[in-house]
Amino acid sequence: KLKQQLSDIAISKCHSMSDQFAECDKVNAFMVVFNCRHHNKALNVRLHQFTNDEHFEIYS
Repeated sequence: KLKQQLSDIAISKCHSMSDQFAECDKVNAFMVVFNCRHHNKALNVRLHQFTNDEHFEIYS
């Protein structure tokens, strides 16, 4: 439950990056895997900053 709450917080903090990836997805459809790779990687790196074990310990 705590990890889910932390994940929800991370997603809310990364909303603009998530929107950029979603827009890239809309434009590229089936080519999203190739054409939106940079958006996906940036989003994952940013989300990891808030969902790693260190932040989980701080949050709990």
